[in-house]
Amino acid sequence: MAKPAVADSVKGLTISTFGGNPVVATAAKAVIDYIEEMNLPANCEEIGAYLRSRLLELQERHEMVGDVRGMGLLQAIELVEDRATKVPATAATARILEAARDQGCCSAKAGCSATCCVFRRP
Repeated sequence: MAKPAVADSVKGLTISTFGGNPVVATAAKAVIDYIEEMNLPANCEEIGAYLRSRLLELQERHEMVGDVRGMGLLQAIELVEDRATKVPATAATARILEAARDQGCCSAKAGCSATCCVFRRP
């Protein structure tokens, strides 16, 4: 969606998953408007603080939780065999991810460490 002079100025094969166009810009603007109207950043901060507090409780109760990190609703727990050495608890992480899936939670292992991000599906 461009004037011929603009479209013809692009030479060669091009593709971009981040390329903009009027349709995408309009959709992005609508999303930003919704985020602002619904005050989603404040909701994210509030619910994220609750989530983090619960993850920190898990860390206090379970030696396997080596670290809790993140912001807002993007929180993670690092699962370790030993908190001092930080050796990843890869086998336990696999079991926990499987159990979370069985309970209706969408989870993911991130990186080479045993990090598990858990989000409850609706």
